[in-house]
Amino acid sequence: MSDIKKTLYYQWRHNGVTDLFRGVIAAHREFKDIENLTIIPQIHDNNKFCDVFPWVHPVNWWDWTIHTGYIDMGIWRHNSPYVKSVRDLLQNQDSVSIAGLLNDYNDSFRDVGEFKWLYSLKPEIQSIIDERINAIVPGDYEVVHARMHWDDAKLSESHGTTIPVALAHLNSIAGNLSRPTVLLSDSMDILSSAPSCFLRSGIRPVHSFRHGRDTSIETVLDVLTDLWLIIRSRKVTSLTIFHWGSSGFSHLACSVFGIPYSSFIVEDGGIAEVDLDTIIKEPKYAR
Repeated sequence: MSDIKKTLYYQWRHNGVTDLFRGVIAAHREFKDIENLTIIPQIHDNNKFCDVFPWVHPVNWWDWTIHTGYIDMGIWRHNSPYVKSVRDLLQNQDSVSIAGLLNDYNDSFRDVGEFKWLYSLKPEIQSIIDERINAIVPGDYEVVHARMHWDDAKLSESHGTTIPVALAHLNSIAGNLSRPTVLLSDSMDILSSAPSCFLRSGIRPVHSFRHGRDTSIETVLDVLTDLWLIIRSRKVTSLTIFHWGSSGFSHLACSVFGIPYSSFIVEDGGIAEVDLDTIIKEPKYAR
């Protein structure tokens, strides 16, 4: 056995916050066989996400690439040639720095209970989030998460036809709610037009947006409020326009914390429930 300590720095490039979590999970799983390896997530020090998680290390923007073992991995898929490059570098030096979107989709939502620590917040931040949630919904509740936006132009074009379908579905389930239900969405159309029986968090729908390096602390707190509303819920129902069938923002949190989760794909022709096992085994995802 080797007693030489190795360090892998994983630099988050300001995608959605769940992309950070999935990237850290992917790194731990891909390189778990390397002895004495420590994986250190890094976030740009001008992004306020680095001020709320106790396990991340801030890094100066100009220091991103100043490292003898730096690799920009782009969007990493399983069996990427970059994996071998990282392993080769770790054989010859003590530390490697990688950046990009690590995303092992097949295993992103499987057996992830050991990663609850990714959602841990600094105590003072957790207190703020707890107060917010208690003001929204004391006691047990469920969540409906409607993810209706994506950056892809083709999906954006369908927004006008999918919103009415999603609202019709929300109306159909409104009369069958068994407990208080909080509606979360990245769409103001959904939040403003859905039945009044759904509770709202009262914050801007920012949790699904991509965050730049100048993300404010208020935006971060809004993201975390929605995220912890999901974590504390008894059940989550997802509505999404994503053709692979789920939104990682809610799906991963439910997988990590063992929260019952169901998902529906919203298309202009209607809505259909998703077989989540099929998604994990054979995702409809462009690789």
